[in-house]
Amino acid sequence: MKPHTDILDWLSHVDFQPDSPSPSHANRVPKRHRDCSQPLSPPSSERIETSAPKPHYMSESDIPTSKRRRLGLEGNNYDEEDQQQTPRASENSRSLQDETRWSTSPTKRHQGLQRNHSTQAVSIISVSSQSDSQSQASSRTSGRSSPTKRMAAMELNLDGLESRTLSLTNPDLPNALADLLSEMEVCSTGAGVVSRSRKDEIDAQASTDRSFAVFRDFMFGIPEARDRFGTTPTVPDVQWILEEARECQDTIQSESGWNMAVHFPLLQKAIYGCQRRKQLVGTAPCTTAKIINQYLPSASPTKMVDFSLFLAPDSAPISAANTAALQAIQSLRRVLPCNVINHTDFPPLRNRPIALSIETKRRGGGEQQEADLQIGIWHAAQWKFLSRLVSDAGGDLDTLPFLPAIIVRGHEWSFAATTREGQKTVLWLERNFGSTTNALGVYSIVWGLQRLAAWAEHVYWPWFKQNALGM
Repeated sequence: MKPHTDILDWLSHVDFQPDSPSPSHANRVPKRHRDCSQPLSPPSSERIETSAPKPHYMSESDIPTSKRRRLGLEGNNYDEEDQQQTPRASENSRSLQDETRWSTSPTKRHQGLQRNHSTQAVSIISVSSQSDSQSQASSRTSGRSSPTKRMAAMELNLDGLESRTLSLTNPDLPNALADLLSEMEVCSTGAGVVSRSRKDEIDAQASTDRSFAVFRDFMFGIPEARDRFGTTPTVPDVQWILEEARECQDTIQSESGWNMAVHFPLLQKAIYGCQRRKQLVGTAPCTTAKIINQYLPSASPTKMVDFSLFLAPDSAPISAANTAALQAIQSLRRVLPCNVINHTDFPPLRNRPIALSIETKRRGGGEQQEADLQIGIWHAAQWKFLSRLVSDAGGDLDTLPFLPAIIVRGHEWSFAATTREGQKTVLWLERNFGSTTNALGVYSIVWGLQRLAAWAEHVYWPWFKQNALGM
């Protein structure tokens, strides 16, 4: 009986201090006593002054599997996606459970259980409300961001945007646009897109490279006719573009990757040839160019495009006409918004009127409607800008039948355009004219770009000088 006597003697010397409930405890936010990822510990030993041996603290591995699961300790490598999809109890709720579990006072245990149930109920309601709010917000955002819905809404505005099919069978297609579309359709067949001066080079390559074995005689144009638009790329130039395009597809490159590796190098090759030289029409990236607010259509978001063909009288061969045009541009810049001669305040284009715009998307991105909306809003702003210039200069906007555009999706290059009906912009979509999946497609893209550059120089520039600059 000696051991029992020792225990009773020890208990008689222990000073138990019963906890008195704090009047303000119910109003306090419960503290977080323990993170559930930390090892369990017994109640505080500050209340028991004893020389008993230091208790052994269990590690997470010491806790039985069933208990670890109950305490939320099992599976440190939990599925993060499941954690996000399934609502979890809050940290306050877990700390209340811990407090209730370890409390030595019946009164505190009862209060803790009451607070626990109350907090869990509030937590469930809060999670449910938050989930509903997020769902509603997501739905609203989806509606706002839908290009199809935005396009449909813009059709109702007087200065809005609507789309039509770009086809020679469409009776509403303006004659001037139909003529250019006819040329782009011939381009898509490969007819005359390669200068006959390159025939021997291509025939030699075809003997060892099957991608060049598809060329037929009708694809070679008379040099005097073909070369007036620009030079035909060499075989190594075309091979390089094909290899870069294949690399972008195989590695699932982003839009910017396609732009840097394929789209802009191809643009430069088509517009400048083997090297940049003094000429009126140039090309530049403009992925950060934003529309000036004064030119945005009503209730439409600002949109940007990727590249442009511009008119640069400051870079063209020196002539009296080019000098006079440059002076007229500088004078207009002093009174125009942001001191630029465009509908965008993009500094590299501040004194270089945009003639053609290009919107690109990566291959297989499923962003066709977004590209249409971007080029449509961009052109609507350009028409609004031109309307102001023409009004101030006493010109005639109706004498400009259309503005051309290009939409690129990975390999595929398509011709598009806009026309003006009153204050509304009509977007004509679209005709593929080339592809970087094959050599003939690359030659077709180059010819198409050079043909549109010729339109900018010989059709748009004379119109712009007369009707927008008042020359």
